[in-house]
Amino acid sequence: MRFRKMVPADRPVVESLSVNEFQSAFVEPISETLATTVSQRENYVMDEEGRVVGFFQIDSTSGTQSVDNCLELHEFMIGRSHQGKGYGRRFAEALPEFLKSAYPTWTGVCLTVNCKNAAAKRLYELAGFVETGNVKAEGGSGPQFIMCRVI
Repeated sequence: MRFRKMVPADRPVVESLSVNEFQSAFVEPISETLATTVSQRENYVMDEEGRVVGFFQIDSTSGTQSVDNCLELHEFMIGRSHQGKGYGRRFAEALPEFLKSAYPTWTGVCLTVNCKNAAAKRLYELAGFVETGNVKAEGGSGPQFIMCRVI
């Protein structure tokens, strides 16, 4: 699996990605994400042998990251038909090296994960993310833990 910047030809495939019913409470509809974040975040796809299996965003420019001087991971998702195949774990393991290469002047990455989304929190913990002790109160589905890791 490799990460690459999303190109216009990827858009229909990315927009067709969906998650299971439980996860949908924690992931913004992808069409809304793409419509509202163009100038503030870089869009990436997870590509497995020419197939887009997932999507994520990196915020390096907005100045509104949850932790100062850290990149921020947003909208990470593996498409429903690709779930359960190890892509989430592979993503989490590969992300730090990818970020070191793509963003060499940054030393950390943060994210927010809904306090009710225990599975996602466990995945991030396996990838070396730790809670900062702070909680982001606002969020469409309730409060979110703020987690960080060194890259």
